[in-house]
Amino acid sequence: MGHASGGGYSSPGGLSQNLGKLLNKFPSDRQGRLGAKGRNKARLIASDNPAKTSEDVYSALKSGGKESRLPNGKGRLTAFPDGSRVIHRPVSSSDGSPVVEISIKGPNGSSYKIHFIPKESK
Repeated sequence: MGHASGGGYSSPGGLSQNLGKLLNKFPSDRQGRLGAKGRNKARLIASDNPAKTSEDVYSALKSGGKESRLPNGKGRLTAFPDGSRVIHRPVSSSDGSPVVEISIKGPNGSSYKIHFIPKESK
């Protein structure tokens, strides 16, 4: 009905593919998770501008997905055809930092949150 096939998804690809494009720009671990090890399962990316960096990472990760607002209005969710998803919340409920939550479905799937924190000035 005047819309390209794909059920509202903007282009082929997926969250794992998008994630791969960011691995050389940010610290990551051997499992391909972005960010440095933080507390519990959380990852950390230090930046001069955490809000902008979190937005840039979310924008890169959402490519090919279908974006919507979170029901509570406190962020955005992008869903992919395989069930993977990425969420951006400008203010986390735990520490107030911007956060991107990644959930990759499939045999090599993983779920984790990346908190964006200010770089320490030295």
